[in-house]
Amino acid sequence: MQIFFSYYQLKKNSISNARTTSLVQKGALIKIVDNDGNFGVSDLCPWPNLGDLELEVEISERGPLFQRALMLAVADQQARIEQVQLVDRTEIENHFLVNDIQNFEAFAVEAAPIVKIKGLKDFTNTANWLTKNQLLLQKIRLDFNSCLTEAEFENFFNLLPTEILKKIELVEDPFPFDLQAWNKWNQKIKIAADFVDVEFKEKWSNKINKPARESFDSAAVYLTSSMDRWHCSWVAFRTEASE
Repeated sequence: MQIFFSYYQLKKNSISNARTTSLVQKGALIKIVDNDGNFGVSDLCPWPNLGDLELEVEISERGPLFQRALMLAVADQQARIEQVQLVDRTEIENHFLVNDIQNFEAFAVEAAPIVKIKGLKDFTNTANWLTKNQLLLQKIRLDFNSCLTEAEFENFFNLLPTEILKKIELVEDPFPFDLQAWNKWNQKIKIAADFVDVEFKEKWSNKINKPARESFDSAAVYLTSSMDRWHCSWVAFRTEASE
């Protein structure tokens, strides 16, 4: 089997999360080809700012994300050989994503049933934005990418009006994983593990599953893409899950 790489850089209009400062993200499309010319493709797009290896290191060391991308490319190759359509026209409920609340007008989310909001290190700003726009928001997912301390998250929580707290479906990675602390907070508001170490994630029941990064977990609260939206859609269609 031969493996080919097509490197790319994505230039974004806004920051992706509270732990990212660059608007540029590097990735690579992977193509595998067997001796008969059958091919399969997948995407490899690490997040070094969240703990992944740099793209070049991931590829040279055949790291965990590379191994997962290779598995997905093999699955794609097999589907092409068998002429199986992996993604049909079934609709999947998608949540409206707000990466950068500082440069976003909330009226755009008024019709969205669930809005995922990337929380800021400046949690006061996040709390103020939620409070200001509480009438426009129906259900809320918050994701802090572990940028807060537990004390900062407690301060953030105490700033929120009751009406907003009732609308929060869950909070992803509020602060670095700590089983005792997360268990305590999970009694007050649903806490989900998203971008945390695999060893820690296995210890937590509320999980966000990223098919491009890990095998499907039937206990996952939501499926979401990690740049590789095609393979996420494939798993979502197959499991009748929603992103």
